[in-house]
Amino acid sequence: MAAEAAWHPDPFGEASWRLSNGTEWTDQTAPARETPELAPIAVAFGKSVVLDQDGGGADVFKCDETPVGLLHIPFAGDPTAETAAGAWHFDFRGVMTGRAHVHVQPSNQEIAQFSWEGIGTGTDGTLQFPDGRWFRLARATQLAQEGVTSPADYDPGHQIWVWYGPDRVPVATMRLAIRQSTKKVFGKEITYTSSSTGKPGSDIWTDLHEAAASVRELPVLMTLATAMIWSHTVRREAMRRDRI
Repeated sequence: MAAEAAWHPDPFGEASWRLSNGTEWTDQTAPARETPELAPIAVAFGKSVVLDQDGGGADVFKCDETPVGLLHIPFAGDPTAETAAGAWHFDFRGVMTGRAHVHVQPSNQEIAQFSWEGIGTGTDGTLQFPDGRWFRLARATQLAQEGVTSPADYDPGHQIWVWYGPDRVPVATMRLAIRQSTKKVFGKEITYTSSSTGKPGSDIWTDLHEAAASVRELPVLMTLATAMIWSHTVRREAMRRDRI
């Protein structure tokens, strides 16, 4: 049900603000701030988006070199994501309870919770909205068991996750591509992940499928999954590399 006639924090995860006419939610939305440097996420429908990690705390989502979003990762604390339509803060402090909280910005109102399948998985689980809407993020190896048809064949060297909703149609595929290098330490060859540019040695890609064009929640799905994969895999990778 819609709230009183006014602008309210968008409960769908599409934007920062949504207008209610007092009877129902309208299609009128507003961003957290003006972002002329970001193209609408719609330019990426049917294409792929990669997180360009510069290590400076403000990584950029790019589609064919066109920026469509930002992922702010502080040295200490939880990430905040932003697109041309809105911004969200992901509260991972509930990891020990198996939940992450999604807060739309700048109101900081909670609009959804992500529940992990088990403590320590870091990625696989379900995003649940208060009105009953849900989306599941599952590894590609689980899809057949859950009645979901894999959207494509992927490089087996990639780690693959897929977002889908109650209709079991894949909305987006998350791909973690890891680049491995070797070096000798005290005469012993060590395999590790790295980049000659100083960036992390893993790329996080999002393939937006045809069904994504009709999913209002897409900005939250893409940015939340990227933040979780980054936190669970890329950050740990950097810690291991620092110890080598």
